Amino acid sequence: MDTDQHTDLPQTSLRTEHLHPTAENVAHSKLKHLKQAWKTAFQIPFFCWNALLTLIAGIVLAYIAQLFFPYIQQRHGITLYDPLLQLIPAHDVSLLLFACLYIPMLVWLTMLIAYPRSLLQVLMSIIALQTLRLITIWAIPLDPPQNCITLRDPLVYILAYHHLPVTRDLFFSGHTATMMVFYLAAPKNKKHLLIIWMAVVILLLLIQHAHYSIDILAAILIAPAIWIWMEIYLSRGLNGLPTWEK
Repeated sequence: MDTDQHTDLPQTSLRTEHLHPTAENVAHSKLKHLKQAWKTAFQIPFFCWNALLTLIAGIVLAYIAQLFFPYIQQRHGITLYDPLLQLIPAHDVSLLLFACLYIPMLVWLTMLIAYPRSLLQVLMSIIALQTLRLITIWAIPLDPPQNCITLRDPLVYILAYHHLPVTRDLFFSGHTATMMVFYLAAPKNKKHLLIIWMAVVILLLLIQHAHYSIDILAAILIAPAIWIWMEIYLSRGLNGLPTWEK
């Protein structure tokens, strides 16, 4: 009887461990899945070429932006009447906005890393949106809203603004468009979290008076069109790769 009891203990322990895997086992499983996902992706020439082109496009875009935004800042445009901004007192919430925008974005990116196709689609969509944004900013010259407070975004200052304060980068909102891309990429069980994230950042943008409300609305409407375009394009060669949203 004693022998049977002792031999049952390891079996019970093994069953319990199987039902409740340790954190180390979970991490090992995720790492294995991550390696396999990227190994599979890099075996597809279509993925490799588009990843390389996306990297090059991002570098070129950052270079052009550093020439473009100082020029835009010297140009004058029209000031729009925005009844929504009239209702919101202006306050400098740059640091809070920076934290609320980029900390969750880093979390979403860590989730996206396990899905090479989704990550590529997100990056391609953001680059396409930022490129389109340069065109619309150039084509629609606007002066900043009344009581506009310069948004101090260290990341954008370094990558795009050449360390200069820029307030005429208005139509459409790049921050909102980027968040919208992450929302479109997310699975259904996380979309409510991204809606909350977007709502908080958009509110802070309005409190900062960094954008007209039409800039934000336009970004929300334009981003899905770019996302669908990239989805159609990537489906030509990457249908076999899993996505974050599924």
